[in-house]
Amino acid sequence: MNAKAYLSRVGQINARIGRKQAEIGMLTDLVTSTTAPMGRENIISSGNQDKFSSIMSKIADLETDIENLVLEKFEIIKTIEQIDDVKSFYAIYYRYVNEMNTGEIIDKMQISESRYYSKLSEGICEIEKILRKKSKLEKVTVDNA
Repeated sequence: MNAKAYLSRVGQINARIGRKQAEIGMLTDLVTSTTAPMGRENIISSGNQDKFSSIMSKIADLETDIENLVLEKFEIIKTIEQIDDVKSFYAIYYRYVNEMNTGEIIDKMQISESRYYSKLSEGICEIEKILRKKSKLEKVTVDNA
């Protein structure tokens, strides 16, 4: 996987987390709408109980999925944090993690647009090197296993 595709995973992960959180919200609303109101007899039909259990199981699965996505996102951030040059680090971080646009980034970094693109390019090259090194280490580990 090339560096840009690797870094773009952060945005994809954020979108997936957002969709899963929205689904959890809808399921939570569904659970609260199917439970008996307070003050009434606490008799729940087995059909409602099965539905409740199924929904709660789905919520738990979604929460596990979100946790795994967050871990994947943090792995990418840890890779970005290995960039030595501070300006290159921020160019990458603001672009891919904070999902800021070019104008916002150059204002925040107080650099010219051409300098930003230069630092972004340098950061992407450094990510490429880090990924190649990581890939070689993983291959050595697998070969020695």
